[in-house]
Formats: sequence, structure tokens, C-alpha cells
Amino acid sequence: MVINAIRSMSYYTDVDEMPLYNWRKCQEKGLYEYCRKGSNRLTEIRKKRKWFDSFVKLIRKPFYKDEKIEVLNETTDGHAWTKVYDSYLKEFGLGESYLRVLEYRRDIAILECEYAIDGNTFKRNLIVVKQEELKNYLATQKGGSITSALSSLSNWHKREINEREITVSRFYTMLNDLKVHVAKQKKNDKKNGNV
Repeated sequence: MVINAIRSMSYYTDVDEMPLYNWRKCQEKGLYEYCRKGSNRLTEIRKKRKWFDSFVKLIRKPFYKDEKIEVLNETTDGHAWTKVYDSYLKEFGLGESYLRVLEYRRDIAILECEYAIDGNTFKRNLIVVKQEELKNYLATQKGGSITSALSSLSNWHKREINEREITVSRFYTMLNDLKVHVAKQKKNDKKNGNV
């Protein structure tokens, strides 16, 4: 049932079709019902009509049958988000800073295992050092928000970019293009002595 619901036309399953607004709701707030195509008010409708559904079951007279409300639920929302995020990773991969954090965490996990096996207190000290390095690295990372990136892209293209109209794929492609453009500009400025 979950697979059939996701395969149907009721969910976004790829970053090429999902609007950036819906992506932000899913990624930043964990509201996976925004993976649904069309109206995202089905959850609100379900909550409002819950008492009515109970009443209908009591008198056993189904006045209406809303297939979408039965098929679309939190489980299928989560599966749809997984498919969308997988398509994002296939297209854009993991960022360098995220890979660096994973490397730090892997090193810490290896040291913790070694410490658990042999009980060497030197390993414990190395664990503390690695944790501090990770903490310092995370503190130095400056992550921009999607809102600031939209603003920069709008300025670069000299037109307003609407997050409800642009797809996730198009947004990240434009953002990567902007990064390449800025890097080339910095290289040219450095080459010409305009630092």
C-alpha cells in the first residue's frame, strides 16, 4: 500500500519536480506532508473531520468517501520524503563540510571502539581532542540560509525568484552556478591585483 501510494501522482518523488517551498518545509521543519502534490491541507482536513468520521462510523452511513485521506498518511509521507531526498543526494551528493564532519565522527567512533577494547587512557585523551576539533570546526562553518541564497540569486539574475515556483533541482543548480561565477571572479580579481 505504501509503495502504491508513493507511485501514484499524489507525491513528489524527485527534486526535479518538487517546489523549493515544499522542500524547506520538509527539510527544516520535518513536515513531510509537504511531499504531497496539490493541497497540503489534507492533514488539517483530517483533523477537522475526525469527529465527523467517528459519527459516520457510529451510524454506519458513509456519506462520503475520500480516498486521498485514507491513502495519504504520515508513513507514506515519510517514504515519499526519503525518495525525494535520495534523488537530491544522487544529483548533488554530500557537501564537503558534511563529509568532513562525517570524517571527524568516524575517527571518534574508531577511537571509542579502540578505547573500549584495550582501555588505554591515551585513546580517551585522543577522543577528547577529536571532539574538540569537531566542535571548533562546526563553530567556524558559516552556513547560509535558503532565504539568503534566494536573495543572492535574485540579485544575480536581476529578477525575483519565487520559492513556490522554482524546483529544488533548479535552485541548487543556480546556486552552484553562482558559486562557480564568484570563484572565477575572485580568481580574475586576484590575477589582476584587485584583491
